[in-house]
Amino acid sequence: MSDKIEKNYNIIMESFIKLLDSKSYDRISIQEIAKLSSMTRVNFYNYFIDKDDLLWKTFKYLYLEVEEKVEKLDPITHLSEGKPLTFYYFEWIKKYRYFFRSLFVNGMPYSFQAKFLDYIRDESFRTHEQLRSRYAGKIPYIRINQYLTGALFNFTRELLTEEEDWDSLALSQFFTNLALPGILSQLNPNKNV
Repeated sequence: MSDKIEKNYNIIMESFIKLLDSKSYDRISIQEIAKLSSMTRVNFYNYFIDKDDLLWKTFKYLYLEVEEKVEKLDPITHLSEGKPLTFYYFEWIKKYRYFFRSLFVNGMPYSFQAKFLDYIRDESFRTHEQLRSRYAGKIPYIRINQYLTGALFNFTRELLTEEEDWDSLALSQFFTNLALPGILSQLNPNKNV
């Protein structure tokens, strides 16, 4: 991707993020996004298929921060840099609170919600590689990830409806303490990490 194309992608996404700070997703038009980006509607369509495509790519753009910090779960401690993986998730949600509040509280398109849940589930599944290799439970591990993703999604929605700040480390430790003992109890003791 050329520097100019990447710059324009970023300008459009940043304009969209600014609009989400003051309006709900369903009330934002492509015309407004293009205007704030100093582009035409036609230019917008050179970069994005539609507003849903922009929303998804903006989410992925923001999520890069988390991906860069968390590559793998430590096989012994089940932590990343000494913190539960959900710590990075809660910090990311806090950093972009206005973006996520607009979606979680003011109306998230179903297509985005489905993609979001699948993406978070897949990220969790990927980073739990060491746990999965030792897992011997009767329920497939992907189902465990689906359950935890749904819980995290609802937990996030509730956090975003509140105005006060949160302690990401305390929340992530609480969330991990709810899930990890059950998962660990299903590990095959004969398989080493």
